[in-house]
Amino acid sequence: MKTAAQRVAEHPERPVIAYHLFWEDDLGFPSDNDPCDHEIVWIEYSPTTHDVVRVWTYFHGNIVTTDAAAADANAHGGRPWIGVEWGFHGSVPWQAIGEVKVFDDVLHAHWDRAHHRAKSMPRDPLARGWPVEYTKDYSAFITFSVPNDPRPLLRERDLIYVSRWANATLNRYCLRYNFAVKTEWPWLAK
Repeated sequence: MKTAAQRVAEHPERPVIAYHLFWEDDLGFPSDNDPCDHEIVWIEYSPTTHDVVRVWTYFHGNIVTTDAAAADANAHGGRPWIGVEWGFHGSVPWQAIGEVKVFDDVLHAHWDRAHHRAKSMPRDPLARGWPVEYTKDYSAFITFSVPNDPRPLLRERDLIYVSRWANATLNRYCLRYNFAVKTEWPWLAK
């Protein structure tokens, strides 16, 4: 699956940056009728030291963080490691697997669906050319080994905005289609 777009929104009053990841779609397309899959990673930083304080990810309806994610980001120049789940695009922070139950439960269920059941589901003609199944074992499913540095694309396409209303800004200035909006900022989650 390819990324359709990467956008960044910075909160105007809090030291938090939101990375909005738009994937062409996942195994649910086109039955879910969404033209893209919208995922978010938020990075809170110290305004004085610029160290990463917290890394949150939106993971299938859950906003999750690990202490290890901020520590690892600071060990790598402020750049957090985020794993992206095959076929479903959930964003996985550093050392979440085996430490945060929701990741283990959801990833295993998604691997089971992608490995065993995806090929038995009826195929929509619009999904022609998309993977039918995940052929590797669970260990490979949770090994995130393909690096992607979003910085060149973000700079090249001038995709960095400061806005309290990230979803509205993305809709107005960044995308030519509607998308399923997610929680704008982690502290606003219900």
